[in-house]
Amino acid sequence: MMLRSCRGSKEKVNIIMGGNATGETSLGKMLMLFANYFKDGEYKQFTEVINDSARTSSLAVDFVADENILYRFTMSILPKTEEGYTRENIDTKIIYTEIGKRDSCETCKKRLEESDCEQIAYDKINTNGWHFSYPADAGKRKTYYSIEDNKNYLYILEHILKTLDPSIKEVI
Repeated sequence: MMLRSCRGSKEKVNIIMGGNATGETSLGKMLMLFANYFKDGEYKQFTEVINDSARTSSLAVDFVADENILYRFTMSILPKTEEGYTRENIDTKIIYTEIGKRDSCETCKKRLEESDCEQIAYDKINTNGWHFSYPADAGKRKTYYSIEDNKNYLYILEHILKTLDPSIKEVI
């Protein structure tokens, strides 16, 4: 799965990779729900994916949009009641701190944790340019092949890995 951020002529691509059944697709889908929240502020997309509705669920994401500001999004969802989930059961907060020229991620996170940072409404944050792509077979029943089934596998793997890490000399 790829996450793309396009702003002007700059494009950043994040690729989430891992072995089979290690959670890349689940993580990607949760990040997509998080990004979609900024379009409408709707909590229901989160409550639809809660597996254990008898316990409190929570989500916290630190992120930077298109400015030098570190945001912290937190959402806490109380256990499901007989009426289902209601807005009163959902506590969502977005706080932020400016990122200074000499700041590290740790110093900004410390400010978020220790000081009374200002809150901001979800619709005041510019998240335009966040795009998600999944492999063509995501969500379909997969057919697995062994490496030997494709004579170009090592060639393709070597080029992909060298692109991600130029220090790789050879894939055997």
